[in-house]
Amino acid sequence: MKMAKMAGKCAAVLSAMAIIGSATAVAAPAAFAKLDTGIVASAMEDFQYKGTYFTGDLYCAAGQNFEMEVTLGSQDKEYGLDGFTYEWYYSTDKVTGTNIISKFNWTKLPYTTKKVSIKMSESLNGAHIYAVKINKATGERTETPMRTVCCKAVTSQLGTASVETVDGKTYVTVPFKLSGLIDQQISALTISLTVDKDVFEDVEFDSAVSGFSGIDNYIASTGEYRNSIFNATTPATVGSDNLIGEFVLTVKDGAKYQGSKLNLDLESAILTGDDISGNLVYGTTPVSVAISTASSASKYPVVTAKTAKNAFKLDWTAVDGAEKYCVAYYTAGKWKLLAQGNVLTYSRTGVPAGTYKVVVGAKINGAWDTSNINARAVTLTIPG
Repeated sequence: MKMAKMAGKCAAVLSAMAIIGSATAVAAPAAFAKLDTGIVASAMEDFQYKGTYFTGDLYCAAGQNFEMEVTLGSQDKEYGLDGFTYEWYYSTDKVTGTNIISKFNWTKLPYTTKKVSIKMSESLNGAHIYAVKINKATGERTETPMRTVCCKAVTSQLGTASVETVDGKTYVTVPFKLSGLIDQQISALTISLTVDKDVFEDVEFDSAVSGFSGIDNYIASTGEYRNSIFNATTPATVGSDNLIGEFVLTVKDGAKYQGSKLNLDLESAILTGDDISGNLVYGTTPVSVAISTASSASKYPVVTAKTAKNAFKLDWTAVDGAEKYCVAYYTAGKWKLLAQGNVLTYSRTGVPAGTYKVVVGAKINGAWDTSNINARAVTLTIPG
């Protein structure tokens, strides 16, 4: 186990991408043919003097809507808010190498306003989008930077802790895993871990991913630890065990660490680089666990259920290698899906009074584990 902080820490620089060339106007593809949200008009009261831009690369879950808006700059003020029209373009090309923007085949979208709202789908994962601002008086065309959207989320997991005593000091080591990465690749992530400042006097991180460097900081007075980890030019590949690294927590003399809570927030996780088409931002969720040095590994999620009037809540434990989880209920002789996602809890209200059988399943290596499904189901009695 390493006790020294990582060497060779340096800052990562991720280059912004600019639009090159123009796009040809063609019909919108089927992926955009049935948008149920349409176009949202701008509600700006005044100009923002920051130049023409719009929202950055973003994560949006499939089925949810993302918005993009062109912002007018000070140079546009004399023409007024109605002095422009807009064109929107997208591409799902997977082009890599140098000058990749000029190699995209761009498709024109049927929008002419400065703000649009689009429903995300799996087919749009990795799609590139940009807009053109057109001055009605002069005909001048100004292109915004390209942005990339992503609907892939990752699941964070803090594993079973191990303990070691060296030269009279006690160290608790907690594995940190990420599942759901595209091709097991990631180029940068920013993590925040909060520990009990009365129990631990220091936190360090030992990376398990080849090529990763980082910049970390622990604030002893608050128990907050932050680390920005990156491989700036090419993505790093995570092993099949999904291990990113290990947190090494130094225990204060005489402090009791068993049961102490750790709160992990993966603030950002990004996939970019020379061989990646675009800048993909993974969705993330926070994780909270209590330190336990006893192995509690289970093949299936262990479910805890709470019921209330016309409502219930399920919480469950993480499973090694799980990419996402689902909740299903039994009806008419078969299991029916309620929800799925990268979370460890599910709540529902407005449930009619009665008795129900539910189960939580894990998706591992791209397949749902339905083994022993009836035996591990949970029975809920919902009061009215």
